[in-house]
Amino acid sequence: MNKIKRTVAVLLGIAVLTGCTAEAVQANTMPAAAYVTDETTITTTVTTTTEKPVLTTTITEGVTAAPVTSPEETTVKTITEATTEKTTASTTSVSTTTAPKATTKVTTAPKTTTTAKREPKPVKYTNTITLLGPNVVYTGESFKFTYKISHRNAERASVLWQMVGGSGKLYNDGTFEATAPGIVTLKVSDISNGLSDTLEVHVVDSPEDIDFVCEVNGIPIANKTYPVPKDYNPGLLTETYDAFMELKQAAYLEGIEINFMSGFRSYQEQVEVYHGWNDVYSEQADRVSARPGHSEHQLGLAIDVNSIEFTFADTPEGLWLAENCWKYGFIIRYKEGTEHITGYIYEPWHIRYLGKEIAEEVHFSGLTLEEYLGIDSYYRIEEYVFEE
Repeated sequence: MNKIKRTVAVLLGIAVLTGCTAEAVQANTMPAAAYVTDETTITTTVTTTTEKPVLTTTITEGVTAAPVTSPEETTVKTITEATTEKTTASTTSVSTTTAPKATTKVTTAPKTTTTAKREPKPVKYTNTITLLGPNVVYTGESFKFTYKISHRNAERASVLWQMVGGSGKLYNDGTFEATAPGIVTLKVSDISNGLSDTLEVHVVDSPEDIDFVCEVNGIPIANKTYPVPKDYNPGLLTETYDAFMELKQAAYLEGIEINFMSGFRSYQEQVEVYHGWNDVYSEQADRVSARPGHSEHQLGLAIDVNSIEFTFADTPEGLWLAENCWKYGFIIRYKEGTEHITGYIYEPWHIRYLGKEIAEEVHFSGLTLEEYLGIDSYYRIEEYVFEE
């Protein structure tokens, strides 16, 4: 017994001299993943070699990497690539059993995309038929008008197209060919349900002949096809301002700051703006700025926010605006990759007020306003004569 005590004392003395505690010696010699059972216990004196893994990880898109643990932890990690460096531990007497090797299979999570959804609305029938299309068509051009029926028996509709007054041709599918300037009244009827609607259409030779606000499906419109009269000066409309303030407050509550940068611009103010862009881009100015009389800002229904930099789209403010502005009656008017449709480059800062119901429909359709209304956007007069 005295011999055993002396042996223990010697070992403890060695540990003290080397700057280690008895507990540290034991910790350094016990394998981290060892399993000790009552059934199998082997006591032996061995020289153990522990393998200290050097971890390298591969980050796969769609998979969140788990935190790396030290070899002392019992959590098993799957490693894509590993190399080992060997270290020799001190010789001591330990009780060990061989631990089974554990492997974990990692599968790559598939890429997922989130599609905005909305709850279906209950159908409310108004027993009406609505003639859809613009209130202006250029001489020599044609436009296919359509209609919308709100009736329980809409599938049984028997539709008749008629033209009253003016000149031109109206076909059974609603296509109207404008042959001479003047005013034409188009009529569509649902004979089966006793419904009808009319639309007064102005046939004009040139944008200069338009002295009224152009509308498509009752929505005021301003683009390269449909101009605004020079003297039209409503200022920023109250409904546009109120909706913007509601949007701004909602964003603020989520920690997002949406700032008003530019709203209504008169015809003369647009002259100065367009001249400024022309000085920078010359013949490319029509891609980035509307000619005077063709700007949405003159309608009092458009607002530019925060910054006219493309990088705005990827900021928290830009992302929030694109995802949420429809809730307050706005749309991103000039979407990315749609210049061939809208006539203008991507403007993530430019929002257009349509009202909540229509903005929701346009947003979830994924269409531009031109596509949603079935209209085009290009100048009928190629050369612009600069005004002083």
